[in-house]
Amino acid sequence: MKIKANVAVLLITMVLISCSPLVKTPRADNFAFVFQDFSCASIPMYVLDTTSSTLVYTPLGDTVSTTISLQLSDEELESVYQKAMSIGFFEYPSEFVVPNDQVLGFHAPSSGYQLRITNGEMTNSVTWQDDRMTKPQYKKADELRELMDLIDTIIQAYPEVQQLPGPKAMCA
Repeated sequence: MKIKANVAVLLITMVLISCSPLVKTPRADNFAFVFQDFSCASIPMYVLDTTSSTLVYTPLGDTVSTTISLQLSDEELESVYQKAMSIGFFEYPSEFVVPNDQVLGFHAPSSGYQLRITNGEMTNSVTWQDDRMTKPQYKKADELRELMDLIDTIIQAYPEVQQLPGPKAMCA
């Protein structure tokens, strides 16, 4: 009888634990990121640093950079934070490479990215070359691309960025 009671209590405890909501890591006061977009070049076209609220822009084919002040809103920071957490950004390796068995093909031009995110005590930096088409069931590359696209969309929405001079060369 005692064993049945213990098993019942254990079973109820397991059900309650499994049904309880997951504890989400809140966005810390020190949440920040540095995003670098190496579109078709070895010099990043964009470097957004949210700790200093600056965007450094270097047009393709140029070596002269323009630095502008770019203060992201709390909503923009929250959207990047939420996306990063939803894809498990802090579990990505420092260099993300799509496994060969998940590659369908390659595309050009190729873009490279580096993203370093800090949230509280957690920090992760991921570099990624976006030149591979992946199998539909392989979501890690798509999710990382969505995060990069979100940051790029935020950058491009600012009037200050839209007024920057265009690139002197295009990807070939």
